[in-house]
Amino acid sequence: MTEGWYTRIISKQFSKIRWITIGDFWINIYNCKKDKTPVMALHTSNLEITDSTDEISNAHSFKVLINHNCAQKSVIISTPNQFDIVEIKERLQKEIAAWNEYALSTVPKLPQQFVMDNTGKFVYRNIDRLHVSIIEDGIEIKQESKDDIKILANSTFDVYPTLETESDPRWVAITSNTGSYHLHCQTFEDAKQFVNLSLHFYRRLSDKKT
Repeated sequence: MTEGWYTRIISKQFSKIRWITIGDFWINIYNCKKDKTPVMALHTSNLEITDSTDEISNAHSFKVLINHNCAQKSVIISTPNQFDIVEIKERLQKEIAAWNEYALSTVPKLPQQFVMDNTGKFVYRNIDRLHVSIIEDGIEIKQESKDDIKILANSTFDVYPTLETESDPRWVAITSNTGSYHLHCQTFEDAKQFVNLSLHFYRRLSDKKT
């Protein structure tokens, strides 16, 4: 199977050639094949594949709806030939199905804690660090000399990688009716793990309530 593809990624903000890979419940979008860290990443939860021919003339394309609370609601993936676009679409469909099965058939190990910041810079002092924990009913944020913050996993709860820029994929967003928070993880792998675990526990919690 192809490890990745060069595609044109089209959104309201840009239209650029990018290298993409799909796996481990993520679409990873890189500047080029040799890069190790993507400039953008989409978790396969709440993604929906639709037709894009009413928006661009290239038939070898499809639109991905991003059903999260983020500002960017969709991207179009376009390729020069039908073989790549068919392979990409099939791979993404399988990854979306794999996430749904995983989220429903496994139980996340909670609580889990992550060290973050809200500056986007390396944090030297403990007083500036945010200790963010995923717990049974939401997310807790603790910081030295400040009041604890608890974000409840209610009907408006959502966690996703921020998609407004192509500069640093380590930023994640948390939203609920108790507020919105943009937090910066130490590594991209931490950001992926945090988003994946948050969406996993929320999916399990939501299914228990229905």
